[in-house]
Amino acid sequence: MRHKTNGIAKMRKVTFPISKQMTACPLIADKSITIDEALNCMTEYQVRHFPVVEGDQIVGLVSERDLEHVRTHGDAGQLRVEDVMVKDPYTVAKGTPLSEVARVMSEHRIGSAIIVDHRHHVVGIFTHTDGMRVLSEITEDAVGKSVTAKSVETFLPPPQPTTRVSSKRKGDKTP
Repeated sequence: MRHKTNGIAKMRKVTFPISKQMTACPLIADKSITIDEALNCMTEYQVRHFPVVEGDQIVGLVSERDLEHVRTHGDAGQLRVEDVMVKDPYTVAKGTPLSEVARVMSEHRIGSAIIVDHRHHVVGIFTHTDGMRVLSEITEDAVGKSVTAKSVETFLPPPQPTTRVSSKRKGDKTP
C-alpha cells in the first residue's frame, strides 16, 4: 500500500491479523476419543489437524500424520488422542499479525497454529494449507494490479559454496 509524503511515494507496512485468514470454528477433539475415532473424523471432514481440548480449554494438538504413525507402528486400539497429542501446541491470540505467525511456523517447522481468545478457548486454526492459500491470493492480487514483484533471490540468503559428500577416506588414493 502506498501513500505520499511531500510528493514522495513510500511503502506502508500493512499488517493483517491472523483472525482474518484462519479457519474459524475448527473441528476439535476431546482428549479422550480413540485414535480410530479421530482418524475417521479427519477423513470424513477432510482435515489434518485437531486442536485437542479438555472441557473448553486447549490441551494439545494432534495431526493425521501422528495418528497414522501410531496406527501403523503401535497398538492404536488401546490409545486415546491424549496419548499421542502434542501437549504444548503453538497458540496465538486472534490479533497476532499473520506475518508473525507465518514466520514462527516456518522457522520452527510448525504445521499449524491454534488461534485462541482471551479465555484461551479455541476460535480458529491456521495451517500450512491456509498459508499457501494466502500466498496464492497475495501473488494473484499483485499480478492483477501490476505491482512490481521482487525475484525470489531478493528474499533468499546469499548462496553458500556447495559441499560435496564423498565416500573417500583419509589415506585413499585417487585413481
